[in-house]
Amino acid sequence: MMEPDYLLYLLLELMINMNKILFQDELFKLVKEGRKTETRRMSYYGKIGDILMAQSDTSNDYVNIIITNSYKEKLDDIDRTSILNEGFKNKKEFLEKWDKFYNNSSLNPEAYVYEFRLL
Repeated sequence: MMEPDYLLYLLLELMINMNKILFQDELFKLVKEGRKTETRRMSYYGKIGDILMAQSDTSNDYVNIIITNSYKEKLDDIDRTSILNEGFKNKKEFLEKWDKFYNNSSLNPEAYVYEFRLL
């Protein structure tokens, strides 16, 4: 059996080295509530089984998520289910938000798709 101090050390080490992924406040709220379970990014954040610290972009509030699926997909190939899992009502709303960050939806970029769940 491990000593409690050693377990605390391992937990702190995990938290310090954990990858962070930022969400806008309104999207972070959906993640925290378990209503946003998918995100598309231009950067690589990890593989299936990786634990990420999902954080609001304007506060220190966070939740831990685990990547349950990861793949690359052209932005235009997003389907209705994925739009809802992203936390949006329709493709137009999703693309408008995407363009606020990346300003490249008209180029139909290939994005990293991360499906995740709360821990």
